[in-house]
Amino acid sequence: MTKWDEKDSALADSRDKHWKSSRYKLTPGFEGCVGSLRPFSSGPDDPGGGGIAVLRGRLPRHLPASPEARHTSSCRAQNCLSKILAASWAGPQIPSPRGKRRQTWPAGGRIIRPGTSNSPAMSFGDRASFDQPCDFRYCSASSGSQGEPLSPLRSMVARLPSGLSGRASLRGPERVYLDTCLEVMDDKPNPDTLSESSERLFSFGVIADIQYADLEDGYNFQGNRRRYYRHSLLHLQEAIEDWNNESSTLCCVLQLGDVIDGYNAQYKTSEKSLELVMNTFKKLKVPVHHTWGNHEFYNFSRDYLTNSKLNTKFLEAHIVHHPETVPSENYYAYHFVPFPKFRFILLDAYDLSVLGMDQSSPKYQQCMKMLREHNPNTELNSPQGLSEPQFVQFNGGFSQEQLNWLNEVLTFSDTNQEKVVIVSHLPIFSESSDDVCLAWNYRDALAVIWSHECVVCFLAGHTHDGGYSADPFGVHHVSLEGVIETAPDSQAFGTVHVYPDKMMLEGRGRVPDRIMNYKKEKGFHC
Repeated sequence: MTKWDEKDSALADSRDKHWKSSRYKLTPGFEGCVGSLRPFSSGPDDPGGGGIAVLRGRLPRHLPASPEARHTSSCRAQNCLSKILAASWAGPQIPSPRGKRRQTWPAGGRIIRPGTSNSPAMSFGDRASFDQPCDFRYCSASSGSQGEPLSPLRSMVARLPSGLSGRASLRGPERVYLDTCLEVMDDKPNPDTLSESSERLFSFGVIADIQYADLEDGYNFQGNRRRYYRHSLLHLQEAIEDWNNESSTLCCVLQLGDVIDGYNAQYKTSEKSLELVMNTFKKLKVPVHHTWGNHEFYNFSRDYLTNSKLNTKFLEAHIVHHPETVPSENYYAYHFVPFPKFRFILLDAYDLSVLGMDQSSPKYQQCMKMLREHNPNTELNSPQGLSEPQFVQFNGGFSQEQLNWLNEVLTFSDTNQEKVVIVSHLPIFSESSDDVCLAWNYRDALAVIWSHECVVCFLAGHTHDGGYSADPFGVHHVSLEGVIETAPDSQAFGTVHVYPDKMMLEGRGRVPDRIMNYKKEKGFHC
């Protein structure tokens, strides 16, 4: 036993007593990891700073001397801490720490589990799970005094478990880090425990950015992320098999856009690829609702999509005596009721767009003018130098007509005490997405949503990286990880289980599990 472990044996006893009496519990197989957390330094000029290996608990002790190395170390530390947050409820896949090889997180952001291939890591979006930032300060590598702070970690909270914060054996950054890791692991609820607290009402599947093409693997436009064009169809087949084996509570699947890749247009295989994907979807035992993304418009015109199998507007629900809730034919949006007192709304995030439109139409001219006013770059897909980076050609927005319609539907749902899930290809909340992937007028959409109490969740795709955050009004924003950038040995889809008091996303592969509690009362902020 190391000196560090000896110092913390009493701490471990206190921790175990606290967790046994807590309504939260640590995931089986993860309990022993805390006792072996210890700081280390690989040298003042080591830009990596070590990181965190769960089974050994290694934590960086010093910031490197150079600003560049210090920035790298800070980013890695934040990323690792976010994964400790996630790992506390990652399920029995986390192995026992006794007699096992050390786990590490490489720069690519994946958890390497002993004896397995790369397993998917939790999304960095979990950084927004709690609402109080915590300002971390390292010791300076040269002087040993308190140095520059890391950026606030939004997943960290100041309150510490009872009996764990007053010990004298740890000082400075070591104590801050250990306290924080304890708090993070303690405060994440166990989904198995929560799932027993109420009866499941219904479930639905979610999948995003399949982007199938009959092509060899390639890379994104920046050349830094691998894309598995041909294998994405196999991922879809595996997802459908999983959903078909779900319990009888599965009511539908939401496909969040970009079902085939834009390269199909270049090789004139758009219709063939779409037919192949749609025939695969036919194997589902439940209906699938399709949203439209930028890759739909790379391949087809809006008129073509309106008359295609990707138009699932025929599944919409009509509210009797409320004609204001009927969507216009000018955009592709509708709503339906999967279960009493729940309403799902599909939005058209390319209602305002220069993609898929007749270039001689007034609406195209209006959208091009809007885009040019915000993006002076020659390459309209480039966000370089933009104060609002979402104004790029591969994004779009919501017309005022569509937002007015959304407001009417949400007003009806408020009046009838419904819970609403909104679906869009483009995300609208910056904390759950890279800013360059947001809808052009995302603030306008948020303004409508925030004026109503009924919205509980906003689901989107487009980012490929995934992300999550609860906004100030308690709406959960989930950006789903993309199938197209998912390795053959992983997966990227999920099933959302709906309960009277929450929704639980059961992720597969790259998609992390999430618990999304509803607002408890009017004015409640998550």
